[in-house]
Formats: sequence, C-alpha cells, structure tokens
Amino acid sequence: MLFTLLLTALGSTPPEPAVVNSNYLLALAPENSVSVLAIGNLDEMREAAKKNSFVRFAEDEQVAALFNNIAGDAMEKLAAELQLNQVLGPDIDLAALLASLHGSVVLFSETPNQNMQDPLVGLMIELGDDRSGFDQVFSGFMDRMGNKMSVSGSDHMGVPVMSFRPKEARAEGVLHLAELGDAVVLMGGSGSPAAMTQLQGIIDRWSGASSTGGLLQSANFKSARGSLEFDPHIECYLDVHSLWSSLQNSGELRHAELPEDLLNEIGQVRWLHGGARIGTGEELDFQLGLDMPEEGIIASFAGLFGGIPIDLMRQVPRQSSSICSLSLDLHGLFNTANDLLRAFDEQKFNEAQLALQRVNDMGIDIEGNFLSQLTGGYVGFSVEVPASESLLGMAGSMAGAANGDDPLPSYASATIIGLQDPGPFKAGIDKILETFNQQKLTTDVANGQQAHSVNFGFFGVHWAFTPKSLVLGIQPTPVAEALRMLGDDSLSIMDKGRFAGPMQANRRAFHFSIRDTATNLKSAMGGLQSVSRMLPMLSMLTDFKVPEGFPINAQTPWPSPSIVSRYFEGTISSAVTWDESSLRLRLTSK
Repeated sequence: MLFTLLLTALGSTPPEPAVVNSNYLLALAPENSVSVLAIGNLDEMREAAKKNSFVRFAEDEQVAALFNNIAGDAMEKLAAELQLNQVLGPDIDLAALLASLHGSVVLFSETPNQNMQDPLVGLMIELGDDRSGFDQVFSGFMDRMGNKMSVSGSDHMGVPVMSFRPKEARAEGVLHLAELGDAVVLMGGSGSPAAMTQLQGIIDRWSGASSTGGLLQSANFKSARGSLEFDPHIECYLDVHSLWSSLQNSGELRHAELPEDLLNEIGQVRWLHGGARIGTGEELDFQLGLDMPEEGIIASFAGLFGGIPIDLMRQVPRQSSSICSLSLDLHGLFNTANDLLRAFDEQKFNEAQLALQRVNDMGIDIEGNFLSQLTGGYVGFSVEVPASESLLGMAGSMAGAANGDDPLPSYASATIIGLQDPGPFKAGIDKILETFNQQKLTTDVANGQQAHSVNFGFFGVHWAFTPKSLVLGIQPTPVAEALRMLGDDSLSIMDKGRFAGPMQANRRAFHFSIRDTATNLKSAMGGLQSVSRMLPMLSMLTDFKVPEGFPINAQTPWPSPSIVSRYFEGTISSAVTWDESSLRLRLTSK
C-alpha cells in the first residue's frame, strides 16, 4: 500500500545527516518563479518524525490498518491513473527513492512570457551521498521511455546537460537534466529555448558566474517569508501578482463578472505563502499567509474584525473540551455589503431592500432588534452531556462498548453571543416565536436566569439571556453550564492553563479555536464507527443506498478509541488574524 510506503520512507534512517537546507536550492531558483514548493532538510524531518506523536499514531498497527482499508484502494487507483509503473517501470522501489533523498527538494514553475503560454517547470533535488534510489528510477525511466525519446547532450560552464525530446512529430515538450554537485536539476517546457535559458541561469548561479537572479533576492519572496512565524520544513509560495497579470494578458478574466475596481484591487495582492513544521511529541505547526491591499474595497473589511472576546470567554465552563471564538462586526458587515451592492448593482440592492421591508412589515426589525444589538463577539464551546442528549454520542458509546472499550463520552455545544442590550433582541425573538412557532415554549430558571426552550420533535432549541449575552444551544446541558459561570468566573475556561495560554498568545485573532486533541479524536473515531455500523440498517429501513466503493462499512477494522490516549494529551488550536498588510491562518498542535 502507498500509505505504508510513505510512512516507511519518512521513518527510514539516512546514512548521513544533510548539511544544507532549502535556501541552498532556493538561491538557485529563478527570481521570477510564479509558484514554489520547497522541502528543506529531509533528514531533519525524518528525525523529528520518529518522535512525533501523529506519525507514531499513524504507524500504530490498528490505525495503519484503518487507513489502508479506507484510503489504500484510492491511493492505488491514483498510482494507476498516474501510470507510475508505465513511466518508471514495475520494479521501481519508491521507498528506496524517497529514502535516498537527504537534503532539500524544490519544485518551481514560471510563465516567462506573462501570458500563460509556454510554462516552465523545474525540479531540484539534493541527493546526498546515497543516490541509488534516484539512479534506479532514472534507469527505469530510460528503459521505458528511451525508445520514445531522442537524447542529446550539451555543455554550459563545464556542466554536462542531457536533453530529452519526444520522437513523435505531434508531441511537444523538452526535459533538460543537469547535475550540480550533489543536486540534480530537471527543467521541462514546451520545447522553446526558454527552458534551456533558465537552466543555464541556474548553472550560472551555482557556479558563481552570476550573483543575481535567484529567488532569495526577490523582494516579493522576502516579504512573503517575513510573515512566517517559525522555521518551516515545508514551504510553498505563489506570486499572486504575476499569476494575475498572466491571467489578464491571456484573456482568461475577460468574462469575469466582478466589478473592475475589485479586479484591479485583487491585482494588487502580491503573494500567498505557507509553511509547515514537524516537531517532536505532539508539535505540529502550519501557517498560511496572504498579502492584502492596504486601501480599497477589500481593506474596508479589515476594520470589521476584532480580537478574542475575552469577556465572553469568562462565561465558558472550565470543563469544556473545545472552544471557538469569532469577533466580527456583523452590523458593520451588513452596512458595508449594502453599500457595495448599491454601488455595483442598484437593481439587486433595491430587491434586497424590498425583501427586508417585507420582514419589517411583519413586526420583525432585523436591524433594530438584532444587528444593532450585537457586540461582534461570538464564542462556541462543547461540554460532556448525558448520552441521551446526543444520538451520535449514544451510538458511539454503544460502539465502544461493543469493542470491549470504555463507553465514549457524549458532547454537545452552545454558543454565547455578545449583546449591547438583551431587551430588543429578546423582543425580536418573542415576535418570531409568535409569528412562526406552533410548538409550546417552556421556561425554567437556571442560576437565577430564565432558560427557554422550544421542541421541534427530533430536536429542540434552548436559550437564555444574561445581562450582556445570549446563550444558545440545541441541548439543555451546555446552556445550563454557561449560566453557572455567572457571578463566578473562577470556574471559567480562562483559568484552565492549557487553554488560557494559547488564547492570550492569540488575542488579536478574529477567529480562534482550541480543542483537546485526544477527546476530539476519540469522538471523531467513535462517530465514524457508529455511522459505519448504522449504514446497513439504514439501507434496510429506507431507500438510501451505500455508494459503490464507499470505503467505510460494517467490516471496517476500527481501532479501539482508548488507543488515542497512548499518543495524545495536548491541544490543537487555530487562529486567523488580519492586520493592515496580511491575512494569516495558523494551526498549531502541542
């Protein structure tokens, strides 16, 4: 299976450590590269992977069996579609090839004529001393494709270059190959001289004949890298400005239905950049950044976002297994969207105003009762609930018990919405219930606050107002737990060390979430297992038919949920931040 093959390659022991990182190859890549994927120091990644909990979890016998059962066939089909055996040969050992790579790998592409024509793709591989895997693949490639290609040789700066071209008259394309010390460079194109020109430029930079033109000297690339908050093992980069210009020059945007001002503003975006790092233990880091224009339509939305609503966080119970926050001026977004719609399409703006007026005529003032009362802070959280409050949790508990494992806990969530004044908001909800609800409204008292609920048969809606918020959930327990925090925030999530620290570190994030890794993995596994066992019964009782080839079924070898606790005891968090220059998403596990 390819999944096992990849794990074997990642965990293989290299004969010697690498001595350079991806900067070595990135300095050789063309400055005008449109897209780049760089993998730096594979040996360092292997050493970290041996000690990484996620890799060890994936290599666990029970988990690997599950992955192979679910994804194995799909991976094999993908390999067949890529025709790897036809190109490389049936006896090629891909694990040996991957294990023979020790330093860095850089894949880049460019469109030198700026009109999406004649794109060039380059691949630079640092092999190290043990290059047997690469030599095997190259020999297999020559055996398979040699009679279909013409091979010629040339020389530049004393470096031999091999060129491969298809013999068929209708086929186009060229592949050049050169060895630069312990690195191999492959450059492919449509057959124009541009591919050779770029390869010669790489050789010049490597030999020292040219001191300019490398990607590391690109101001755009430097700016993109400056947004990254850690040293990555894997790095990706997209020159958005150049790509957008190429699309415009090629006519691909001719029929775009976006306003011209907005199209021009998108053209001001310079780069998209991402990085990932594998650490020891539960440490994983991923960040994606997008350069943003500092003025104009897009920039006007940046002011609608704030930081983590700490005041609402104090209403979140300490025992929560996950929390998620959003800080967005929804009223401001409504007004901004109205202004843009009126500017770009007055007819659609008038239609939207008529629809809004019809709602207002029913006595429900969307803007006055609701939007204007929102502070912009929203927090969701999950807590353990009785199994009776969660059908999926109940099924997961039965699945766990059937495995001889401890029953899985059931979780349900609620959302806390910050309010300027609960009075108008409550009046608006009362009017909606009076207009649409045909069910009986029930009211209880919890911690001195009225808690309301409406039953819709299969599920219900539960809510309660506090002096500065609305607590809303589809199960009663989370709402009641949030009300317990009133007047005693010493029991809140803000005093839970492993959650409070990341929250404080990301206070400027307009979207932030953090969850207990083990709890959420167990719940996900239990839920999927429950679904797999319910599918046959669902097919018998309804017209639902399981799609052919669906990878999950009653015979799926599910690992015991308790296995998760062997590897995980930390948290996974995500944060999205938008300042005046960039939009950044960061995912962290530790």
